[in-house]
This record gives sequence, structure tokens and C-alpha cells, in this order.
Amino acid sequence: MQRHSTDSSSTSLAPLLSPQASTASKQDTLESKKLDSKHCSETLQASGQFRGGSYLDGNDCPQFAQIASNCSLKAESPTPKALYIDKEALSSLALVQEGLLAPISSLANSKTLHLDSYLTPFVLNPAGKRNRKVLESTKPNDMLDIVFERKKVGHLRVEEVFPIDRQVRTIQLTGLQGGAEFDRIYSRLGDLAVCGEYQVHFPDIKEAKASLQEQITAHNAKHITGLVLDGQIFHKAHEALIRDALSMSDLVVLFLLKPYRHTIIHYDMQKECVELAMHEYLMSDRICTIPLDDTYLFTGTNNVLLHAMVARNYGCTHFIVSDNTPNLSVFYERNTLYSVLDVISGISTSIKGGYVYCDVCQMLVNRTTCPHGKHHHISYDTESILEFFKAGLLPPSVLVRPSISAKLIAHLFPNRFSNLQKLHYDLMPLNDGVLVPKSEEDFYLKLMQLYEIHSK
Repeated sequence: MQRHSTDSSSTSLAPLLSPQASTASKQDTLESKKLDSKHCSETLQASGQFRGGSYLDGNDCPQFAQIASNCSLKAESPTPKALYIDKEALSSLALVQEGLLAPISSLANSKTLHLDSYLTPFVLNPAGKRNRKVLESTKPNDMLDIVFERKKVGHLRVEEVFPIDRQVRTIQLTGLQGGAEFDRIYSRLGDLAVCGEYQVHFPDIKEAKASLQEQITAHNAKHITGLVLDGQIFHKAHEALIRDALSMSDLVVLFLLKPYRHTIIHYDMQKECVELAMHEYLMSDRICTIPLDDTYLFTGTNNVLLHAMVARNYGCTHFIVSDNTPNLSVFYERNTLYSVLDVISGISTSIKGGYVYCDVCQMLVNRTTCPHGKHHHISYDTESILEFFKAGLLPPSVLVRPSISAKLIAHLFPNRFSNLQKLHYDLMPLNDGVLVPKSEEDFYLKLMQLYEIHSK
């Protein structure tokens, strides 16, 4: 009651104030509002560091709503509608935008979603309560901002918003009915999809295309061969495949898969190992490495088709895969080899027999040309070789180059030894002649040499 009385007094006295006093009062009020607005802006800016609510999934952050409700000044224009996506979705949008998945060139709508095609329709249906709320209120011709990590990275002009079955869409993408990968994809999809013309900023692909074009021009390359590598472990069978490609190509393009799922060896270390092998054991000046984001689009049974399309659209004239590549669907008819790659036009595709080490030939051979049986062959299975590194063991040098094994083990198990220098100089021959500090990588390289010594 006392507050009400004071307000009434102030109102009744207002007509008695002089014009100068009235103007000063208004200026004080405006200054007060400016201060409130400044305080609110600073608070919101500070809260931008808050990461408890995932904007990547489009979830709401209640802290922001509470702060905004305390602001004395409201924005004069409404905040543009936005879709919040993660980098995996952003990369997928960029792949299509840059023409790397052509003939896929746009987002699917409700009519093209169910067309029978060997290619998976490209759909944007992000998860999250915030994204769903935006899509429910969106109309044709509305402009939506595309936001990644609280930054606008593009925009989309809406043509249609339509419902989509998340379960069916996940099966369509993965070819699976369940499992960890199925659950990962399912959790990032929403039940409303949007289509329309869009544009995103993702310079990685433009830079990769420009780098490759420079190399093509520098070598005047006409025969350009593309290979896709899951570079978790770069083993000697990979080397053999690249050597074969180099023998018949002006330029070899290695598309190194950049995973978004958890891996034991992260992408940067994978790239270091591939570049080490290139510079020490291969003709690196005729090899170009390009990172290829291994997004959810490549999780299905048609991933080998999409890889071939990416290679073609980057400018490759030939594409090589090993005959043990998953989802290749190889079959013979009248002594002629056919595969799912036969539907791809505009690029010459070939399938190479897998490489093995034959203990009779005592060398790396192509499995299809070796006369000895499988019981004489040592295979190069990436997942099995990876088990050595998980256990902290150096794999035999017949499988992986010692320099690569040493780099990986030192990376996976840092500071493994309490007194590395003493251990090194107590066990290893002192070839340097002087005591020089050694790294873990140096120690593992010397250890591999000790393993190769046979006592008589």
C-alpha cells in the first residue's frame, strides 16, 4: 500500500514540475533504461559461455530465458528464426552445396523423399525442442538462419516443412535395425524435416578443391586416381595399393576419412602417420591427401557409391577399391566381375584383389595372383591390427612400419616409463657416441630393432 501511495504522489506532482525539470526527469528515466539494457546485454554475453544446454541439438537453455525476462528494454525487431545444427550436419550440407554428391543437388521434399533410388535422399530434420518449435511455426518463403556453435553459418529459404518417420529414416541411412551406430544416428534426427534453397559457409571443402586443382595443373595430370582410406591404422597393404595406383596414374588422391564418432586414434594423428609414410616410402609429390568428413550420410550400405561420386566430382578420372571393401556387392557372371560401382558413370572404377603376406613367397602379394593357399597368408585386417595398439603392444613390422607403430604407441601411452632415459641407454646400443635425450618414439623404434635380432 505504501508503494501505491508514493506512485500516486509522483503522478499528481508531475503537472506542477517546470518544463526543464520534466525534461531532466525524462532523461534520467532514459539513462536508467540504458543502464538496465547495458547490464542485461553484458549478462547475456557472459552467459554465452554457458554450455549446459546443447545448441548443437537445438535444445532450450532456460537460463537465457530467465535473464531475458528481467531485461527492461525489449528488442524492437523479433529475433530471426534459426535452426541449430552440429558440424556433422553442416559438413553434409556443404558436401551437397559444393556439388560433391551430384546428382544429389538439393534437400529432399515430401514427394522426392520416397523415390526408389540407389542414392539416399538428402534430408534435413535436426533434433531438439527448439528446432521443432521453429519448424512448427515456419511457413513457406520464411527465411531461417542456420546456426552452428552460436554463430550464423548460413540461411535457408523454406519451401516445405513435412513430418518424417525417424525410425524409417535411420534404417534408410544405416541399413541397420539397431545397435550403437543406429542409436547415434536416431538420436540426432527430428520428426519434422524442412526443404528449400540454402547456403552455408564451410571453407574446408573449397580449400581442398583449390589445393587439388593446383596439383592437377602443376602435374598436367590427365589420369587421376582416387582412393578412400580409413586411416586409423596405415599398414603395408595400404602402401601396396597406393604403389599400384601410382604406377598407372599421373596423380593419386587419397581421401582420408575424418570420423565424427569416437575413435582410438584421432584424425590428426592418423593424418600424421599417412604423411610420414608418404614422405619416407612413397612418391609424395604425386600424392594429394584430402580430408573427407565421414558424416552420417556415409553410414549406409551405399557408402562406396557415395565415395566414388565424391572422387568423380573432385575431378578424379579413376577410382580404385579393394575387393574386401564393405558393401561392394561383388559377383561374377560368365567370368566377368560386376559390382555395385557399375551404376556410377563419369569415372572409371576398378576392384583390386586384397594384399597379403605369403610366408612361402616371403613377400607382400596380391591374393588373386598368389598360387599358395590361404593357410600361407598373413592378412591385413585393420580392426585386428588395431587390437595391438589398444593393448599397448607394437605389432610385427611385417604388418605396420616400425616408425608408424612407434609414433602411435607413444601417442596412445604417453609417459609410460618412469625413467625412460636410463632404460634406453641401459638396453640400447649407443650408436650416437654421446648421451642425447631420447623420446618415447625413439625408444620404441630401437625396441623394434631389438625384436628383429636373432641370437645364434
